[in-house]
Amino acid sequence: PSALNKGNVMVKKIIFLLINFSIIFPDDCELLRTLFESNDINAAYVEIMSSFMLTGKAEYDDSDCNFIAYKVSIALDDLDLAKKYIESAINVNDNAEYRDSASKLTHTIREYKSAKYTLDNNSVDDAISEFKQKINSSNLLEIALFHKGVGTAYKKKHLELNADLSVNDDAYFNNLNESVKYFNEAIRINPFKDYDDEILNISKYLTKIGKEKVKEEDYQTALNLFNKAIEYSPKYLVVYF
Repeated sequence: PSALNKGNVMVKKIIFLLINFSIIFPDDCELLRTLFESNDINAAYVEIMSSFMLTGKAEYDDSDCNFIAYKVSIALDDLDLAKKYIESAINVNDNAEYRDSASKLTHTIREYKSAKYTLDNNSVDDAISEFKQKINSSNLLEIALFHKGVGTAYKKKHLELNADLSVNDDAYFNNLNESVKYFNEAIRINPFKDYDDEILNISKYLTKIGKEKVKEEDYQTALNLFNKAIEYSPKYLVVYF
């Protein structure tokens, strides 16, 4: 808890400093450029958000900085904010690169919402198929959200089949294995966001079931669950205990 509090305090300090920087240099985007070029994406995102909160507008005077803000937003899967900044870039400098980026982003947002709707309202298998098609499409941006969508769908499929499967069935972990695989792909594409929490939640879920098996004195089944939880999240210390 103390580490978490320290982290929250640090984030607040960064936001405070960046907001003050924006007040002193409202039209200066060198900080954003420096953070982006050093691959400090989270800090760059904080700078963007502080500027957005301060002015209420998603725009810089410099078209290149708007384009950088667009790239940072994409890197963190904030597609709606990315759309605002690419539109600002075009308003300042209407060139082909910006327009192509805007068109691809619009297409990506539409296709993501379509697959998400399928996941929320139709069959899980249809959602898995649709998300996988998006992943392999050269017409869309390579974003972690598509991989996260597949991971979420496989997790949902496991939960739907859970009542029909015993932990000791060979197929019990199949969908969870696929889920974790795609969440790891999401982390590979976007290591700046907390997609590892999705995997940790699966380990917590398995650990909870394992504890229930311990109470039932079904120790081998409990060990199977605990070992799989460790395989997914090696740093989840509770399961070792």
